[in-house]
Amino acid sequence: MNIKNSLLLAILLTFSAQVQASIPRTLLSFEQVRDDIKLVINNKILQMRQNFIEETNGQYFIYSSDTAVKCATKINVPAGEEILKIVKQKNRTQETISYYSCSKELTFKEVIKGSGVNVSYELFGEGSISIYKLLRRQHGDKIFTNLYINRQRIYEIIEQNKKDYYEIVYKPFPFTLNFNIFGLKIHMNKELERTGFYTVRIYSAKKIEYRDPSADLISLATFKRAVGLRGTSHLVSAVMKDLPETKFLNTGSSNAKMLEELRNAQTFLLSGTNIEYVKNLINIYI
Repeated sequence: MNIKNSLLLAILLTFSAQVQASIPRTLLSFEQVRDDIKLVINNKILQMRQNFIEETNGQYFIYSSDTAVKCATKINVPAGEEILKIVKQKNRTQETISYYSCSKELTFKEVIKGSGVNVSYELFGEGSISIYKLLRRQHGDKIFTNLYINRQRIYEIIEQNKKDYYEIVYKPFPFTLNFNIFGLKIHMNKELERTGFYTVRIYSAKKIEYRDPSADLISLATFKRAVGLRGTSHLVSAVMKDLPETKFLNTGSSNAKMLEELRNAQTFLLSGTNIEYVKNLINIYI
């Protein structure tokens, strides 16, 4: 192989490594938070499909009941009337999914802008209050992801492909959160404990380093206790409190854990997200 071909091969391999390098699924990332939010919403929609009558034309989905329904917010919906209406709107740069629940008013919506690396995802609650906002942009050789709750930035994640490793820097920001949605109170105070930044260096699939703000090596378990986003399912569920209470239909006495995993896999397949989770689950059970 001549020098020209050797250089070309080196460039292609470097480019390939940069394209394939990404934050592992086990760590906090744009995809992880988005998928956690979508999992709660899509599981609820799946339960609505099982418990109520669905009508759709592809752009909207309407759910009604053959009996009267009492919603969580004490609204009584007569038989045959809408309990939930989902409206999907999409153009070249943006997709909006709006949810109108028992009150017939807009209860929450998802807004997705952009694609690929440069993308944003935002979940709005009642009154168009921003509950979650995930924003990812590439600037030069770095990828910046910012995570917001209630318009407060709680994390900045910086990714960069370096000579010998792929580096991910997590910068937490202090914040306070006080929510009282349909009687569900959520209070979080992280004003004092979120200082410094944590670093992950990926040398290979088998060699990953985790470092604390003092640059000391720590375990994955210690890292995940310090860097993460907890309470997502409770907060998203609170946003959907105007919907009637539902449960998954059980058809037998199968293992509960397996059923839960399969339900999550079904939800991911329906939404086209977290396909790696589905692949891994299939490998486990076959």
